[in-house]
Amino acid sequence: MKQKLKVKKSVNHKKQVKLTHHHAKPYRKRHYGSFFGLFVAAVILLVLLVQYNDQVYNSTLEARTFISHLFNTNTSTTKNVSSTYGFTFTYDTNKLYASAYDSANGNLYIGDELSTTRQYQEVRLSSSWVNGKSSTSQMTLKAAVLANPDETLNQIESNFMSSGSYKGEILSSTSTVQIGGNTFIKSVWHQNQTNQLLSKVLNPVLTTYCGKVNGKAYTISISQTTSSTSIDAYLDVLNSMNFNSKTVSLLPTNVSGAAKAHKTWFDSLLFANLAFAASNNTSTPASENISSLYSPAVVKIYNVYCQDVSIQGKMYLTSDCNGGVSGTGFFVSSDGIIASNGHVVSSNPKDDVIMDALNNAVTNNDFSYIQFLANIAGVTQADLPSNNSNEKNLGILIDDLYKIPDSDFSVSNNVSNLVVALGTKQPDPSELIDDTQNLTSYPQQDTILHAKVSAMDYRAADGVNGFVKSDVALLKIDGSDYPVVKLGTINDVMQGANLNILGFPGQASSNGLVNSDGVVSLTSGTVASIKNAAGNGNKLIETDTVIGHGNSGGPAIDDNGSVVGIATYTVNGASTSDATFNYVRDIGDLISLANKNNVNFNTTSKTQVAWQKAIELFNKSHYSESLKYFNQVKTLYPAHPTVAAFIANANSQIQQGHDIKSFPTIIVLTIGLVIVVAGAVVMIFVIRNHKKKHDLYNQHVASGAISPMVAGSAPQFVQPTANQVMPTTQVVPQQTSPSPQDVIVPDDSPAQGDNKSTINPNNPF
Repeated sequence: MKQKLKVKKSVNHKKQVKLTHHHAKPYRKRHYGSFFGLFVAAVILLVLLVQYNDQVYNSTLEARTFISHLFNTNTSTTKNVSSTYGFTFTYDTNKLYASAYDSANGNLYIGDELSTTRQYQEVRLSSSWVNGKSSTSQMTLKAAVLANPDETLNQIESNFMSSGSYKGEILSSTSTVQIGGNTFIKSVWHQNQTNQLLSKVLNPVLTTYCGKVNGKAYTISISQTTSSTSIDAYLDVLNSMNFNSKTVSLLPTNVSGAAKAHKTWFDSLLFANLAFAASNNTSTPASENISSLYSPAVVKIYNVYCQDVSIQGKMYLTSDCNGGVSGTGFFVSSDGIIASNGHVVSSNPKDDVIMDALNNAVTNNDFSYIQFLANIAGVTQADLPSNNSNEKNLGILIDDLYKIPDSDFSVSNNVSNLVVALGTKQPDPSELIDDTQNLTSYPQQDTILHAKVSAMDYRAADGVNGFVKSDVALLKIDGSDYPVVKLGTINDVMQGANLNILGFPGQASSNGLVNSDGVVSLTSGTVASIKNAAGNGNKLIETDTVIGHGNSGGPAIDDNGSVVGIATYTVNGASTSDATFNYVRDIGDLISLANKNNVNFNTTSKTQVAWQKAIELFNKSHYSESLKYFNQVKTLYPAHPTVAAFIANANSQIQQGHDIKSFPTIIVLTIGLVIVVAGAVVMIFVIRNHKKKHDLYNQHVASGAISPMVAGSAPQFVQPTANQVMPTTQVVPQQTSPSPQDVIVPDDSPAQGDNKSTINPNNPF
């Protein structure tokens, strides 16, 4: 039989390991060099990512700073009034509404303008809401040069009480007090009330302070509806008063008839029934984001009107020029529907008549007008029980007066300039006043549009004995693609949650009518509680977010960006504490008003979508990308109040090299980490494998199985362990039934016990 050679291995024979000369070295520099290079690559990747994120952070900080500076912030509600007549004092805008008459030019100034020293000869302060009830209390301070320096305080008081409307008052008490370190006579007066119908309803109290300092007479009067009305806010003003001996050049007090008419017309502002919003708390990043996203949907509203009012065909008011109110509104529909407070937009003749009658009764001791209305309404003494409180009877009287049919009131010779300023450009105050008094419509402009009241739930003399109305209103202007807010629900409002109000704090222009700054301001605070309004039971949000002059009608927004209410009231709680309570009307009242009047909101706004995308990119410092959307907004809504500022800032940031390109940070970081980890695993495997072969090499050299290897040595194949007996290779004839013990050992295998290697380097087998 033909024989063939066959290689066999013993059962215990293991796979051989190939050794080369480099395994004689304990390590390879390239191993550690590669590992070090991998480490350096990882560090570089992390450094680049850190630098990128740092650049994003710094640029984002610049973006936030720009946004926060773009909106007005007021941190103090305490304002200062300074007059060249030699007196100064401070007052709290949360509690009082101030105006001052300048004898130099016949103008009236209000708000922050009073901090500028002028020739204020007469200053008035009023509290619109006290302890949650409508009030017409006010404080008046007058200064005049004494014709006779020797005039006594009693003579000054006598001259003051005999002038103007202060006639017929009965002196109740008198004493001396110190004001600003000077002696004043304090007197308390009550009116000689002969009207039996109203004697138990209105019991006005007048407190006067008369003194002289540095050759000038100062008379201060505080009028209040009843002796229970708190005057603590006015007393704070008196305690802050200072006098100096500064010499001034005074003009005659008999100013022109036009100036007097101007003053009288504006005096009606002092008897507004509702508080308006004014101050600001510190903002948070969430509130800054809200201001940037939704302030473009907030607009400034001006309401000035003149009209003759007749009752049952009889003329009652002539040239009833009123309003002069500036407030806030916000778009709830992209087709031009604006939400606001009723007291901001109302020109209801019934409101004017009733408030005029009440004011005449309280401040002028003239009850003929309110008696006239009571006769029309059919109010009798039986309707005002003597066992009721004055407040309750006053509430009953007002409710009955409002029951007079609307059809009994008619207007003529009337014009209403209800205008909305969409951008930073504001109406010209003098032109607005003159046009209204001349019964002329104010000219409409690109960003100043006339509005019409679509629906309203409001009455001026509300809240005396509980609320009847909710003081919400809807306006309509022409146009489309307006930015809009997102309406929420009061059910999502939690106690302690943040609340942000956008609007226009009460800073006046040079003539005291309007705020010349058209930039939206932000006030922030927290929700104190959710309460039921007295009377109608509607929901109110009590908050420490400041509400005062100017922000009335502004949206109250939670941190999710949803409008949950409308800024409406501030209540002076000085009778029980030093706190001032602020209340926000439930946005549900507005939605209910819209549903009752079939007013539908179109909340789809291309302008708002583009604006929010632009702000998102701007906040991330993607300035070049944000410009695309900012330009879309500018095209869709040219009157946008802040888009031009954002475009200018984005271009400036790009020029300064602050533009951040979109970078897939997460993807790059993930891939980089995978590469680093995989590379590290490979390097660890290679180094460990080399170490194992290096140790095996040392074992075989020590046992004599192989000779030490040098550069150029041929590879050698050895057993995994040096003490294992090496098998031999033999050539045997192939048999039909080979014996299991037959083993063919390669000729080049070392003989058993031979310490020298006979491996053929060219043929391992």
